[in-house]
Amino acid sequence: MRHNSLWAALLILTAAGCASSREYVEHIDTAEDSAKMVSVVNPEEMQVRILAAHNVWRKEVRVPPLQWSEALTTYAQAWASTLQGRGCRMEHRTEDDYGENLAWSSGNSFTPEQVVEIWGKEKSFYDYDTNTCADGAVCGHYTQVVWRTTQAVGCAMARCGESEVWVCNYDPPGNWVGEKPY
Repeated sequence: MRHNSLWAALLILTAAGCASSREYVEHIDTAEDSAKMVSVVNPEEMQVRILAAHNVWRKEVRVPPLQWSEALTTYAQAWASTLQGRGCRMEHRTEDDYGENLAWSSGNSFTPEQVVEIWGKEKSFYDYDTNTCADGAVCGHYTQVVWRTTQAVGCAMARCGESEVWVCNYDPPGNWVGEKPY
């Protein structure tokens, strides 16, 4: 049985005016103009960076690194595009053969590293000894990132005006009830 409460809204704002985009936008944080400076990160660079960010967290708990999957990337992009058509709402697929992490932002753009860091920081809520999350906290994104038997990941992003939604899919999935991630 999979753990179904794997996500929480990171920010809850309404976005309007969706536009299609396969480019990944990276926010450049500078003192001069952090709200306006944006650069385009190509899909190949996004792939390298988001995969490396996952593997930093995995290395910390001594589990094998993930490999990039183009099939999972296509799968993630299909869902990101579906969510884009719904105003970039955060919702998981109701039926899924893969693990899935979502991230959402409005008014700024995440870097690939920031997306994974959001999930990784949930580690502070996870108690390995009891295999539980702190009361009222979410840690299922973190446990999926570091799930020992997961071998591959693919990620995508879609924009809706000033909002963006990120989707990463994992194979094989993690977060099996009663099992520890590593």
